[in-house]
Amino acid sequence: MSQGTLYANFRIRTWLPRALVKSLKLDVKVLEPEKNEEEWARLFPLKLVPCFVGPDGFKLTEQLAILRYLVSLSDDESEKSRLLGKDFVERAKVLQWMSLANMDLCVTFTRANFGLTGKEPYNKKKVDAAYEDLEKIVQDYELRLKDHKYLVNDEYATLGDYLSAMIFTRVFQFLLGREWREAHPELMAWFTRVTEDPLVSFLYTDVTLCEEAVQPPTKKNSH
Repeated sequence: MSQGTLYANFRIRTWLPRALVKSLKLDVKVLEPEKNEEEWARLFPLKLVPCFVGPDGFKLTEQLAILRYLVSLSDDESEKSRLLGKDFVERAKVLQWMSLANMDLCVTFTRANFGLTGKEPYNKKKVDAAYEDLEKIVQDYELRLKDHKYLVNDEYATLGDYLSAMIFTRVFQFLLGREWREAHPELMAWFTRVTEDPLVSFLYTDVTLCEEAVQPPTKKNSH
């Protein structure tokens, strides 16, 4: 019996759910919402991704809930423990890093990126504040990674690592260039280690990180 249907597309919030379905060999159908828009809109009027429907009609939205539920569908107990955390403390830490990436890191990146790339009018004060907040978030990661290979457990990556690396992917694709990355070797060593992990590495075959930091629009083109 099918374990359900995942609606997921190109957006970064759907990458890890898709990876879990593939790598955990779940019997979950993955549909692109844009190609199944009528059904998707009927089931999920907000039309956000990812979203999930179980075989009995059970519905889930929000990435963190979906990630934890997908892992719960696996028959591999050791893999569940690795991804979610092996005890109460680890599980809390995994959720902590997932929440930081899914909200603070993602939102801060968006605040800077939209103004710099023309998705909203450029506001120097707003963009500068976003960069300052981003640097504070990066410091949280680097404080942990200074003496540890991963965010929660030194021996293996958890959902906290994978989700954080996914959001950093967009940061390094569209915001922070090679010079910035070379100045943060510990963060980048961790990023490489996680993204080369077989659970997610297939998602990165065509990913290119930007060479130069994104520059503010010229006065002529700014608003």
